[in-house]
Amino acid sequence: MFTFIRNCSLYIIDFTIMLINIIDPPNTEIKKTINMFSREWESYVNHCQDNENPDLFRVSKDHNAYESLINKLPKEFEKILDNKKYKVVGSVGDGNLAGITNDLPQKFLTNATYNVCLEATTCQGSNKICKTYTVSAPNAQAADETLDFVADNRRPKQTDIVTLSASYCKGTNFSWGIFPTNGVKSITDVSAKNNNSEVEVEFSAPGKYTVSLTSFNYTDTANTEKTAVKDKYIVVVEYCTPLVSVGSNSDVGISKVSLTDNSNNVLLENVETNAATTYDNFEGKIDAPTLNFGVDYTVSIERSSTNNPLNRKVWIDFNIDGDFDDAGEELIGYETTATTTSFSKGFTVPDLKDAFEGQTIMRIGTSYNTDPNKPCGANSNAKANRIGEFEDYAIVLANDNASPVLTLNNDDTLYIEQGASYIEYGAVAKDPIEGDISNRIDINSDVDSSLTGIYFVNYTVEDASGNTAQPLTRVVYVVKDQTPPTLTLNGASSIDLEICNDKITQIGKIDNHESAIIIDASDKVLCPGFIDSHTHDDYALINQPLMEYKVSQGVTTVVTGNCGLSIAPLKIDKYPPSPLDLVCKSFNKYFIDFSDFVKQIKENPPSLNVLALVGHSTLRLSTMDRIDRVATLKEIKAMRAKLESSVESGAIGLSSGLFYPLSKKTIWKEKHLLLVI
Repeated sequence: MFTFIRNCSLYIIDFTIMLINIIDPPNTEIKKTINMFSREWESYVNHCQDNENPDLFRVSKDHNAYESLINKLPKEFEKILDNKKYKVVGSVGDGNLAGITNDLPQKFLTNATYNVCLEATTCQGSNKICKTYTVSAPNAQAADETLDFVADNRRPKQTDIVTLSASYCKGTNFSWGIFPTNGVKSITDVSAKNNNSEVEVEFSAPGKYTVSLTSFNYTDTANTEKTAVKDKYIVVVEYCTPLVSVGSNSDVGISKVSLTDNSNNVLLENVETNAATTYDNFEGKIDAPTLNFGVDYTVSIERSSTNNPLNRKVWIDFNIDGDFDDAGEELIGYETTATTTSFSKGFTVPDLKDAFEGQTIMRIGTSYNTDPNKPCGANSNAKANRIGEFEDYAIVLANDNASPVLTLNNDDTLYIEQGASYIEYGAVAKDPIEGDISNRIDINSDVDSSLTGIYFVNYTVEDASGNTAQPLTRVVYVVKDQTPPTLTLNGASSIDLEICNDKITQIGKIDNHESAIIIDASDKVLCPGFIDSHTHDDYALINQPLMEYKVSQGVTTVVTGNCGLSIAPLKIDKYPPSPLDLVCKSFNKYFIDFSDFVKQIKENPPSLNVLALVGHSTLRLSTMDRIDRVATLKEIKAMRAKLESSVESGAIGLSSGLFYPLSKKTIWKEKHLLLVI
């Protein structure tokens, strides 16, 4: 379905035509498949003329002919559906649009649905495609797009020209507003409701200006209108000229200023040769150093002598708004009344979200003894800065554009038992410029150790410039309780045991034992029988139920089904693959269901106890058509169902042998879905 979409104006058409471009086809029949919209189109082409040219028939890879047009008229718009593949003769027709031409000029006068067909004809035949177009006028706000605008300079100086650009394709008319209006000199008429999506503005007075933009489509002004407002969006910067009311004195002045980074690299150094001035502006005279957000720096100030007490201050306009009275700007460096030669102060540039990127001013001021020291001097307080000096330096606040790197502490996959406390090991974040910013890491976790399942802990971090690290995720598996209980003896650790007729008849303190044969076993271990935990006795229990070769060595319990190999559940019709033949070499001796194996053991019980495991390799063989590949999710679920059924029938668990060929293709998902039951 092709649709005329409401986009950028009253009507717009987006028409894509798929065509064959025949380039000198030889006398060769070739079948070519080309994507035609949502279906495959097959064309058999054979040149009509005799041609012994051996060159192959070619089809151009460029099948698209695309053109769109924005209508500026309120009632109609004209659109040419352009067929740019001129070597194909096309006829366009059917429904309410008709014609025989390469291109279809059509004027749409009303909102309606139109059927458009394109038929391409060659000497071997033709092919036709049809699509439906709907033409409609905008009558509501665009729900899929937000009205927005940007300025190419948000911190201009007076007489700078600022360009405001709207980003809203659905509107045809734009109306701009700037408040306060005093100090605004429009290069473009910003107040007129016209199609000015971009305007130029010149500001003649410093201040903070709020910008608003209203846009609509003229087909339905009331219902399509949208407005965006940005408060104090543009700040025209102009700094006060500081005033020293009485005069200068080199002893209460500034002889040297330096700025260093946290590696003690000198970024700025200026030795003052004319200490008799009260104010020096070095902006444009000394290269502006670049400071990065979130990084530590040190500013140092010296004077030539120490005859008089003074106090010193350093200000930086971090948000570049033309003043030094915002939080964190006034006391970058502050020295109370002192008679020292030099003064140094370390500071950290705020985060970008609390500052602004661009060139700004660092101002240094000295004032005699305890006189107030203000950034504008005596202009703001008659008692301030009667004797002293001011100096201004340009500095650049910049985004370092270097992303931090996250590293997890401990493993990226953890297993904890249900009910246990989850320990958050955290992560380390290193930034190339700011260093260790681990304190900025944001951790988002959904771990609930009271319920078994798979959980995720997400780690993200953003440096002071807003650059983000590649996020990391820790997977936490909460599994059922697997920790055995702790056994503590009540009573004595040494006891008597009475055996009569090969049965234990009494345990505890036995006093009447005069007629008994006494064996002192205090330095020995009393063991009723050994447990052989690693065996492949699955079939031997059935074939040799007396199990003499085990019980003769004191073994009273065997664990079968080890190494991922068990006699059930499995049905095979040929010699078992290695190493499963360790269990049983006869393919017809295996049991389809684990319950059948348990039944056989109970009906003909062996002379010792049995603890049976289900082999992982056996489950793969019983479920998959080939074991030299990764199991599908469906196959994993089938294996899990067989495992659960086997456990219900008496199996004590699952064994694996991932080293062996039968299970070598196992991936973590298969293991985890089988184990987390």
